[in-house]
Amino acid sequence: MPVANPRSRVRIETSGGREPGLVHIASIDWAWWWARQQQLTLRLSHNRRTLFVERLLALDGLVKRRQIFRRVSVNTWVLSPYKLLPFESRSRSLYRLNRVLMALLLRLTLRLMSVKDPILFYTDYDDHGLPARVPHRLVVYDCVDLHEFFPWATGEEIAMERRLLTQSDLVIASSPQLVAKLRIASVDATLVKNGADVLFFKTAREPGATHQALAGIPGPRIGFIGYLADHLDLDLMDYLANQKPRWNFVLVGRRTARQHPLFQRTNVFCIGEVPYHELPEMLRGIDVCMIPFAVNPLTEAADTIKLYEYLSAGKHVVSTNISQARELSRFVSVAHDREEFLQAIQKHLASGPSLVSAELDEILKESDWDARTDQVERLFQTALTVKGSKGLRARPS
Repeated sequence: MPVANPRSRVRIETSGGREPGLVHIASIDWAWWWARQQQLTLRLSHNRRTLFVERLLALDGLVKRRQIFRRVSVNTWVLSPYKLLPFESRSRSLYRLNRVLMALLLRLTLRLMSVKDPILFYTDYDDHGLPARVPHRLVVYDCVDLHEFFPWATGEEIAMERRLLTQSDLVIASSPQLVAKLRIASVDATLVKNGADVLFFKTAREPGATHQALAGIPGPRIGFIGYLADHLDLDLMDYLANQKPRWNFVLVGRRTARQHPLFQRTNVFCIGEVPYHELPEMLRGIDVCMIPFAVNPLTEAADTIKLYEYLSAGKHVVSTNISQARELSRFVSVAHDREEFLQAIQKHLASGPSLVSAELDEILKESDWDARTDQVERLFQTALTVKGSKGLRARPS
């Protein structure tokens, strides 16, 4: 389970704070891979009481989660909602009733937290009908993916996102491509990129122990940290492992990718998930880091967190030809085909440890999660001022 970075600069007050409370309607669970949603939530709790609402699951999800409501920091709570009525996919009435029950649970939870009229901050594209049922100051949508390009996306999911966009007082997006998509739809979105806990990952540059999972894996080690899913170019990694049997490929993260010959190779090691606070030790033991994404509209629109983390750790990075890598090509080797990818790794292995420039460190300073959160806070304040000047405050009907 990811945990908050013990060396983070996140400052959490012991009181409820001065700002309106915040409800983050998330698309993941708190204990998933530590990323944008948890990083922003924890930092936004500096001045306010904050509730992180996990995905709405069927009631059998309680067996895995075991809790409905818990406190994870002084000003941050997590709510795990469930669909109390089964078979909602077969009935619009059951679907609506489950959302009414979710709204009632949320209102009760906010009362227990002494939070009134919070900001509703969405990463999930489904509004769950909450803006109409929960008093709030703002509705904010954080767009982080081209949802319409996911294999499972249907017209209904796309319609849900459009409905949320029409209700939002503020829309932010994590990449220029997402901002452009939203502006084509006449939505004035603001770019708030992803980032890293830079000081935390910089500890990987310091001498020290490497992760225990690497003890039996000799170098050179070529690494990837993240979900092992079908957005990766598995054929590319299989080619690399086949061409260079003396290189060892370390793949760290939950695996959901389909069966592939890559995972059978003797020089490919699937480590599984590693707690967030152990990632610097893992990166310290990796010689070259990879971003082996398949190139498609989804990955072109991605602002992957791992790139900021790799660079913060002072690692050599080789990426496929995606937009984010091209933007940072002064510090990242961008490969247009698998042979270029292989040669770039080989060149980095021959050159020794990466030398981090002052220019890169300045960019990383701007890419720290604290800086990203400050940007979001300023956007909140502007939106609250604009809405306040109009005398508007949403109340449930």
